[in-house]
Amino acid sequence: MKHLSFTSRCMIEKYIAYGYSFREIANELGYQPSTISREVKKYRTFIQPKTARCAHFGECKKKSSCNTQSCTDFVPLQCRKLDKAPFVCNNCPNQDFCSREHAYYHARKADKSSHTVKSESRKSIHLDKSEIKELNKFVSPLIKKEQSLNHIYANHSDEISISRRTMYNYLDKCILDARNIDLPRKVRYKKCKGKETENYPYKYREGRTYEDFKRFIEQHPELCVVEMDTVHGSREKGKCLLTMIFTKYDFMLNISA
Repeated sequence: MKHLSFTSRCMIEKYIAYGYSFREIANELGYQPSTISREVKKYRTFIQPKTARCAHFGECKKKSSCNTQSCTDFVPLQCRKLDKAPFVCNNCPNQDFCSREHAYYHARKADKSSHTVKSESRKSIHLDKSEIKELNKFVSPLIKKEQSLNHIYANHSDEISISRRTMYNYLDKCILDARNIDLPRKVRYKKCKGKETENYPYKYREGRTYEDFKRFIEQHPELCVVEMDTVHGSREKGKCLLTMIFTKYDFMLNISA
């Protein structure tokens, strides 16, 4: 149940180009063959070549505009090889002169599409009006009887089609008749504060920034500046190294502890 990483997607693209089967790719990456198959089919990119033919070429009467793709009835002719593994043309020897619709698996595009799908799934509502109505009819009376969501999911998890986190989001967005105020424990919690992005004019920074330091050094070149840093070892050894660089003399002193 692991999500594919960008590195794994790059390896999938590479192995498909080398002619590996989905089972061989799965053995190399440590996934199930069905995972690789769904990944390729879901995130492949279709491309129409300039010489693409229409699927209605044999029966269409508008043959003068069929190859220009300007016809409103134009349907690209898809290769039958795309209906079986590997579902893409990455390793096809005929892709340069084929007039049918092409499909390719690109790791970068697949990774970007995957992140977009995960992001949109957290924002939008995927239930239709009838499903929301049935959910509201079932869940809201239980919440108004002061039953917690933990208790509801413990007894009716098979009857609810969404996760607990999604249920909390629906309550926050007032999609159901029940509200956050009907949850006795939730109203006690303080709302999490977001990260402050406003820049405050801290007075203790006046005249003490790095730009002020560089101007001071330019005005006093005779001063000797010492740069100090600390290098910490691994957690097991726990040793620390203190370095002191005397910039005027190009001399570094190391002290281990």
